[in-house]
Amino acid sequence: RTVRLGAVEQLLDIAPEQVPAEQRSDLRKALDEYLEAQQNNADSPSAQLNLALYYQARNQMALAEQAYERALLLDPYFEAAYINLADIYRGSLRDPGGERLLKQGLVRLPTAASLRFSLGLLQIRQKRLAQALENLADAVELAPKTERYRYTYAVALSSIGRRKEALELVDAGLALTPGNQQLSDLKLQLLQ
Repeated sequence: RTVRLGAVEQLLDIAPEQVPAEQRSDLRKALDEYLEAQQNNADSPSAQLNLALYYQARNQMALAEQAYERALLLDPYFEAAYINLADIYRGSLRDPGGERLLKQGLVRLPTAASLRFSLGLLQIRQKRLAQALENLADAVELAPKTERYRYTYAVALSSIGRRKEALELVDAGLALTPGNQQLSDLKLQLLQ
């Protein structure tokens, strides 16, 4: 059963209508079993996260939001729930709520690079670049080997004419992760 449920997790994004007709009932049955297993463990933050992902894959955003909120009630230190719930807020044009949520998460998890990064992206969308740069810099400092953080921060720096700093940031990233293709490509762009 554990193997079946793990396999179903990999299939959450596939709608039954996307599989051949002869396999639809099997997929529906597996999805129903997965949903039931998560509901039976509803007192677990990770089960709530799984439920939220299930609902998101089916575009049932209100149910997904409720599941993320329950996950945070069960575990106010659950980093992924903060990020995913803030993303739901973004998708429904409620960035102010997402910002409050990410800041609440940072009060509890001040060294969570992913929360700093998410807050930085939100601030970029709101054209609050000074604050965004601060949070992106913090994310890179907290997780220096995370390519996405470093890349995004370097692009942001370059976009405001701080190309030299961006290049130094990329070079430092390449020293930590030699051969990183995305950073190598960015370095070539910055040198042009």
